Amino acid sequence: TLPNLITLARLVVMTPVLGYLIVHHYHVAAFVTLAATALTDWIDGWMARRYHCQTVVGSVLDPLADKVLMTVLTATLMSAGLVPLPLGALILARDASLMLAAAVMRYRHLPPPRSLKAYVDLAGHPATEIRPPFSSKLNTALQLVLMTSSLAAPVWNAAWLASAPMLGLQAAVAATTLVSWVEYLV
Repeated sequence: TLPNLITLARLVVMTPVLGYLIVHHYHVAAFVTLAATALTDWIDGWMARRYHCQTVVGSVLDPLADKVLMTVLTATLMSAGLVPLPLGALILARDASLMLAAAVMRYRHLPPPRSLKAYVDLAGHPATEIRPPFSSKLNTALQLVLMTSSLAAPVWNAAWLASAPMLGLQAAVAATTLVSWVEYLV
């Protein structure tokens, strides 16, 4: 479907380009690319709902594209010195452990005989639905604000990175990252 193609473009084209732009300090272009990426995320979801073309593949591809985007943003902003290393490492460790746990849970819930074909067959073997806790939704929103603010800082005012509001935002992201990590694992 067209929404899935838009999501796929976000995953395999826009996100790597965004990472490249951040690492090479093309901050204005990176900020514009991030805005375009966010717009395509909204458009593909709207199109899928509006034109009733939601698919199983899209239900997996869209959150995967979002997670890859946040991972690339975190890693590249951290490497560019725009997100503190301990905070970036915490975010990446949480996400890696949750993705590993989801992969293991998917495997364990497959009926025998388990195979790679069955594992990737989302239509024939639907994934177990995981409902994110409120702390995770709050964490995602705060991470988006943090990543956008961190990317915008060199464009508008680099001093913003060391300001009290930014340090407070970083602390809030760290706290909600830890809380949501624990809530997912218990």
